[in-house]
Amino acid sequence: MTEMMTSADRLQAYQAGQAVDRRPIMLFHGTVGAKLAGMTYRESEMTAENIAYKEITVAEKFAPDNYSVNFGLYGMGHALGSQFKASEDSSDAIVSYALDDLAGIDQLDVASLRLRNDPNQQKHYEAIEIIQKKLGPDYRIDYELSGPITSAASLYPPEQLLRATRKKTDQVHQLLRFATDALLQIIDDFAAANPSIGFSLTDPVASGALLSPKQYEKFCQPYTKEIVDRIHHYGKSVTLHICGDCTKSLPYIAGTGIDYFSADQTVDLQAAKAGLGPDCGLIGNIDPVKYFLQGQPEDLEAQVAQSYVQAADHEGGYLLGPGCSVPYHTPEENIQAYMEAARRYSRDDK
Repeated sequence: MTEMMTSADRLQAYQAGQAVDRRPIMLFHGTVGAKLAGMTYRESEMTAENIAYKEITVAEKFAPDNYSVNFGLYGMGHALGSQFKASEDSSDAIVSYALDDLAGIDQLDVASLRLRNDPNQQKHYEAIEIIQKKLGPDYRIDYELSGPITSAASLYPPEQLLRATRKKTDQVHQLLRFATDALLQIIDDFAAANPSIGFSLTDPVASGALLSPKQYEKFCQPYTKEIVDRIHHYGKSVTLHICGDCTKSLPYIAGTGIDYFSADQTVDLQAAKAGLGPDCGLIGNIDPVKYFLQGQPEDLEAQVAQSYVQAADHEGGYLLGPGCSVPYHTPEENIQAYMEAARRYSRDDK
């Protein structure tokens, strides 16, 4: 039997197809982590110290294999003039957008999103350094970025953006080009400042509930692939999460070159294996509301066992995880039941 491994070594070895003590276990804890650390979600994102304390608390309480600092679904909008209404237990809501007309794209200043110019990124970078100093090299810390179309939707109203994919195609591509270039710049800045930082992507506006497979292929795949290629250039693997049922778009999602796709609970794991193919790993997808928030500990154990039965044989690799971020008010005993069951069922020699 393989000896106990560190989280970072486990992730690297599993990705390389090497022997591991157990499969890595994902816990998307950015929201509930605030509660575990004794803060509201808003408080947990206010300072570098609070962000770091949240991740360190989760590491000490539950020791999952994924840790990240979140640029934010609206991080680009924050830097470029979108206005927000604060929320205590979830992400802020946009009340006005940096762009009210796609004709104004040329007025956006990509330099505002350089690490040296963006106070939000500076806070995040400092948080990553605090986490790394506390947890050491045994843990990989990712900077979680929003995908291209979600970033674009933090600058221009998403409903109008989606309509424009049919009527103002050239301008949509112009905005996606801007968002992609800004994201590439962020990756370069963070990688240059701290080569040990990893990256992950989340792109809820790319959901199958909002975009058809052909729209995903046209407006998301090429830009996401550029970002994935840049992250791979720095020797890092890439996980992409998209909310909603993206089953019909999975071949195009896999075509971005990501290493793992994190599936929403609405995606059938058997269908996900088939849609992604053998070269893209799968993460997922226990319902965070039905089972983490509203379920009982025994429900979590049953779901863990069922998930491994359904997906452990995926040729591209399979990692257990929630279908999305675990809600703020989730009982701690449910998280504990999930982690205990996951550690048992994640051993291939169980």
